[in-house]
Amino acid sequence: MKNIKAIIFDAYGTLFDVNSAAEKCKDKIGDKWEGFANYWRTTQLEYTWLRSLMNRHKDFWQVTEDSLDKSMKAFEIDTSMKNELLNLYKVLSPFPEVPGVLKKLKEKKIKCNFPSANFFLMQFDKSCDANNVFKKFAQSKIILRKMNNYKIKNSLRVTVGNAQECRLFIKLLDRIF
Repeated sequence: MKNIKAIIFDAYGTLFDVNSAAEKCKDKIGDKWEGFANYWRTTQLEYTWLRSLMNRHKDFWQVTEDSLDKSMKAFEIDTSMKNELLNLYKVLSPFPEVPGVLKKLKEKKIKCNFPSANFFLMQFDKSCDANNVFKKFAQSKIILRKMNNYKIKNSLRVTVGNAQECRLFIKLLDRIF
């Protein structure tokens, strides 16, 4: 991994468990908490995409609140829980393996940054060709995109959507580098 200069992580859904807000309220929500949490996240993403296509941008927290309103109605969740759920979304729990992964990357002296999208951005130094890494990762069913078209040279965008994919990604980093 000595050839990697930096990795930029997604926060929501990759490092932080977006279902953890609802999970912390599962005693109040009941058995439907997980379906509700998944619906809330799906609605949040759909609202983001739709508003983007319609050129009607809303900030992240407004989209989160709007999607929560719809989800609470759809799952018949008591509206008095709205503020509690929104506040819990601001302090989401990390996935269990995240601290270990970050520690391992720190030990390998890889710089990390944490924006809010659903990907890693890997930028390589001159001794490592992103195209060669792309070929190695592509065989593993990890979703990749070369970043040359975005004028980010010698870099790859790696989509990691869940905890299992995150673990696979870290294992591949160890194997490839």
